[in-house]
This record gives sequence, C-alpha cells and structure tokens, in this order.
Amino acid sequence: MTRTRKIGKLLRGISEKESPKKVSIVQALDDACASGFTESERFSVRNIRSSLKVMQSLLDAEDFNRDAFFLKFFQFYTSVMAPDGRAKGVFHPSQLLDGCVRKMCFELNDVEPVDEFSRGISGALQRTFDVGTWYHLYTQALLYRLGLLEQAEVPVVNKEKRLNGKADGKFHKEVFGENVILEIKTMNNWNYSKAVFRPFKKHEFQASLYARELGATKVLYLYINKDTSEMKEFLMPLNEEQLAIADKKMDTALTHVSDGTLPPRRCLDKLCDDALQCPFASLCFKD
Repeated sequence: MTRTRKIGKLLRGISEKESPKKVSIVQALDDACASGFTESERFSVRNIRSSLKVMQSLLDAEDFNRDAFFLKFFQFYTSVMAPDGRAKGVFHPSQLLDGCVRKMCFELNDVEPVDEFSRGISGALQRTFDVGTWYHLYTQALLYRLGLLEQAEVPVVNKEKRLNGKADGKFHKEVFGENVILEIKTMNNWNYSKAVFRPFKKHEFQASLYARELGATKVLYLYINKDTSEMKEFLMPLNEEQLAIADKKMDTALTHVSDGTLPPRRCLDKLCDDALQCPFASLCFKD
C-alpha cells in the first residue's frame, strides 16, 4: 500500500470517528408528517384551557421566558387546530358520494375494524392536506373580522338519517338577504382552472346536504388556488339532483342495516385497490 493511500485511509478513519452524525431536517419532517404526527391530537377544550393557564402564568412571571412562552403557544395552536374526534355509526357527507355502501353498513352497525393497513400518505401529501386546513382557518378568521361570518365549523347533525358533519361557515343573513352557508375548497392550479362557470358536482353534493340540514337556501363556494392564492366564488342554490343521489344512497344503507343484510360487494376480490385500504376487507370477503 502506498504512503498516499495509507494517509487517505487514516484520514477517512479520523473523519468517520470525529464527524457528527448527519441529520436530515427534511427527512425528519417527512417522517413525522407521513406517520400522522400533525393529526395525532383531537380537539379538546380541556387541553386548550390547560395551555391558556400555563401561557397566562408565563406572562405574569416577573422574568418573562420568551422561549417557554412560544413553545406553549405552539402547543396551544396545535390544540386549537386539532380535528374533532370522528363520530362513529353515522354518515359523513365528505365520504358519502364515492364511499362503499357495504362499508357504510359495517360502520353504521358499529362493527370493529378487523384489518390494519398503512396510511399510504407521504409527508409531502400530508403537508398538502395541512395547508388546506390552515387556509380554511385563515379565511374563516378574515371573514369573522370583516363581520360577514356568523359562525364557523357549524355542526350538522340529523339523528334520524344518522348524518354527521360540519359546514365551513354560516354567513349573517343580512350579507345576502337569505340564509347562506360557506364551503371552502383549496386546490392546485390545474383543478382551479377547470372550475369556470360553477363548482364541481362532488362539492355541491356535500355542501347541499349541509345547507339543507341547516335550513340554508344557497351555498357560497369559495375556491382557493394553493399555487397562486387566487380566489373565485360561486353563489349557488342547493343541487337537488345531488341531494336525490345522497338520499338514495343513505336510504339503501339504512334499509340494509334495518333488515340485517348487506349490499353487494363493490370490489371483485381482496386485491382491489379499495379492498387493500379497507378495514373491513377480511370480514367483507368472509362468506
């Protein structure tokens, strides 16, 4: 071995021993988001009150600790932004349009999931979802400050139809002269450009259900381009055609639940994409 090679090997050995372990911040963020870290909490008034008390005590301290306060503030923000615990045994309008009726029957009967599967959501995709959530909060806050919004995150509950969800907001009646709810949708530039004359039907499906249950006559669809921050709006009456589709789907599922039966499978086998992501797949194909 030449002298140069010996020195090179020696230097590499020293470098490997003394160099600190390389940490990828991007990888750490990706792993956290992909694991569901940003959705790990559930909305809790108790947690919010607890954070507020600690923040107040930090503010009252003679020696104000800025770092400690900011850390608690971020925890407080996370608690406020945390999603509600998802109600069980009910229809969720956001999943009703494309959802499997057979799966809905299992859920309406409070059947415990039997299959586990990976989230299948990358860190980048989860951040895309989170940005959409933050856009909602930002827009709702602006509308509140402008005096246009009467209520945000309006509960939508129909016990008879076992319907459960939340509308993005409800405007003061004097804004439009009638009862109007708010539906905020964020999307990329490609989808944003395709919405020219009216909102997408899948959005009308969901919002029309909310509007009918809340006694509203119209929906203000507010579309936000996540690539450019542009906005466009569509003030629309309830879509009766989409409501009829929703009612038929709910009635079908409720009839099966009442009769103790199940509708036909939508998937041909367990290798179907939907089946691979279904918590009831093994039970569904048991017979």
